Amino acid sequence: MKIRFKMNYPTSDKAQPVFMLLTCGKKSPIKIVVKDIRLHPNQWNKNTERVRDLKELKNRHEINKLLNEMQGTAQKVVDDILRQNPPLTCEKVNEKIRAIYPSLRTAKQPLTAEPQNETEIVPKLTFWQFAEKYLKDLSTKVHENGKLTNKQTIKNYKTAINCLKDFEVKIGKTIDFPSFDVAFITAYKTYLTIDKQHKINTIDKKIGALNRLLDIAHDNDLHENTAYKTRKEFTTKRENVDNVFLTENELTMIENHDFSQNERLEHVRDWFLIACWTGLRFSDLHNLKQEQIENNKITIEQQKTGQKVAISLDVTDTIPKILAKRNGAFPILISNQKFNKNVKEVLKIVGINTATTIYETIGGKRIGTTKEKYEFVSAHTARRTFATNLYLRDVPISRIMAATGHTTEKEFTKYIKATQIEKQGNLKDYMK
Repeated sequence: MKIRFKMNYPTSDKAQPVFMLLTCGKKSPIKIVVKDIRLHPNQWNKNTERVRDLKELKNRHEINKLLNEMQGTAQKVVDDILRQNPPLTCEKVNEKIRAIYPSLRTAKQPLTAEPQNETEIVPKLTFWQFAEKYLKDLSTKVHENGKLTNKQTIKNYKTAINCLKDFEVKIGKTIDFPSFDVAFITAYKTYLTIDKQHKINTIDKKIGALNRLLDIAHDNDLHENTAYKTRKEFTTKRENVDNVFLTENELTMIENHDFSQNERLEHVRDWFLIACWTGLRFSDLHNLKQEQIENNKITIEQQKTGQKVAISLDVTDTIPKILAKRNGAFPILISNQKFNKNVKEVLKIVGINTATTIYETIGGKRIGTTKEKYEFVSAHTARRTFATNLYLRDVPISRIMAATGHTTEKEFTKYIKATQIEKQGNLKDYMK
């Protein structure tokens, strides 16, 4: 049962009533008019389904309080039915809710959100005021899934805002909402590419963060500039990053190396192998516990996506051997930063040192960087290794995606790192 608030004609230029809609599966929703309220669509925030939080609008708190009370009452009706007279049906909800809100008409003067007197109107926020406020509020924002904003997202916004400040200093003009036109974004992209020598995907992140800030500000009536929505110059394309993966032969070399005289590196080696054979992100390794193992499987909720995945621990005998060394317990796990440093040391000792060239676009130029292979390896290499090796084994993509948590084949095929030459190596099996 979903409880929503809507307008019949959100694109109209006239004030109109607001309706509470109670959706019951595929049946037609129960529609209850909110008595005594008429609003202009421009005063309505379709995302929050409440009156826009603008100080120049009177009665906004009173109206939103009424909507909150109606939603709470409707939810109580649903909860009471589930508790006292299950199952929940549209008919039961309709009967109970109509008893509380019997009439669609009233003689009372409708509440409106008309502007206050000019002397009471509070000036709108500038772009910088809005950006700083948004960044400050982001750390305590609770999202629809009930979780707080992760630290990396906050860091991305902070980096994007600081970069804009640097650009403002360079051009010598104060940036505000009207500034964001085609000429501005063209100059800003040039600045990120030439002056900052950014990679394509770094530019994509910063332009994307800017577009989201402008979108949120527009939804809150802080500006009328829509160039960022309509002009192609505000769009960016991500580059498929050229990263390495480890072959199954290399994984065997890593597993067979004796690290018994170095406990620190042995723990890192073992965790890396676990990640290579489960496809888990580093953030999910912390959630693996000995007591969660049942029939050689662990079911966990991915920290990044919230998606549940069942992890098999016996795809090979590598993980059972690692657990058997510690009486079924997992190795000791260090921080991500320390792990990335130590795993390079592990692979260097093992001899994962083939000369490897990685290509990426930096500062607008395609550049190849050649190093020994271990120098390109990090914790996330394990996840790519898992997906790529299963792909090379011709495991159905749908099965691999179920394990990694990818939701689209397009994203998955970008993620795997088998080259066309490596994949074509299997063609000989079909040419006999």
